[in-house]
Amino acid sequence: MVRFAIMGLGYIASRVAQGIQYAKNAQLYAVASRDIKKANSFKEQFHAQVAYGSYLEMLEDDKVDIVYICTPNHLHYSQIKLCFSYHKHVICEKPMVRSIQELDELYQLSLLSDCILLEAHKTCFTPLNQEIYKRLKSGQYGHILSIEADYSYDCKDQYDNNSWAMHPEYGGSSYDVGVYPVCFCNFMADSQIQNVNAYPVLFENQKADYGMMTMIQYKNGVIAQANCSWLYYTKNKGMARIVTTRGTIEIDAFWKGTKARIDMNGIKEECEVEMDSDFTGEVEEACSCVIGHCQSSILSYHASKEILKVIEAVNSYRLKGN
Repeated sequence: MVRFAIMGLGYIASRVAQGIQYAKNAQLYAVASRDIKKANSFKEQFHAQVAYGSYLEMLEDDKVDIVYICTPNHLHYSQIKLCFSYHKHVICEKPMVRSIQELDELYQLSLLSDCILLEAHKTCFTPLNQEIYKRLKSGQYGHILSIEADYSYDCKDQYDNNSWAMHPEYGGSSYDVGVYPVCFCNFMADSQIQNVNAYPVLFENQKADYGMMTMIQYKNGVIAQANCSWLYYTKNKGMARIVTTRGTIEIDAFWKGTKARIDMNGIKEECEVEMDSDFTGEVEEACSCVIGHCQSSILSYHASKEILKVIEAVNSYRLKGN
């Protein structure tokens, strides 16, 4: 069994813990928070074996195989480096880092430390998206022409200027939810990005973006549109549509959905899968990497870099003051 420790016990950590509990070859061994009372409560709720009130104490535990980092975005870079210094494998919540430069540094360090590094983009690992990807690769739906994906919800009054979400370098809608449609488009297109046109949606002179609109061109000819917003709700917070030479595939809440509507040559069907937790797939991928002592072939360094190409393009436009 691969023994997991969760670093940071905010909202997302509870869903991660559930994902670990459902995963094959995974054990929720330790949980760590700067608040020991919170750690003990979390330990009891999710039946972990050990609770720590210090991240360093958790990292000193030789039984910890891999650390799942669930802390705010701006802490990821330094905490990943800290984990490597204790020779711990790492799976880190998206967005793992803010730039390709930081990504390059951490993957080089992972090699030097002989550690696994995986960005936790569940979108690639859900049973439904894995099944749709497999069918697309088989050629039964023809060739992909275009992809559209959007993740939007109204939270413009939820965050104040002191929130991590409004951080000028690590926050914004693009880092919060924009990475989901980009990850989906990249995964399904299965090709290197050739060109990106990306624009932030700015709101009331805030330093962080409140949305993004992007057009992505891939080397294999696929065109994608990946958008997000904090300014309005869409049904199920968003959907994705894949257009092929034979028809369309539509998925509501594509980052965690379990049902796709498929219309190929006028024949309509549904593809529905079972899923206990939308986090289990990425946890099982981390387990496979640790057991096989290899980096992920699904969400690799290259895949994380391609996502950041788009997000960096959004931020580049924003920082120019346009």
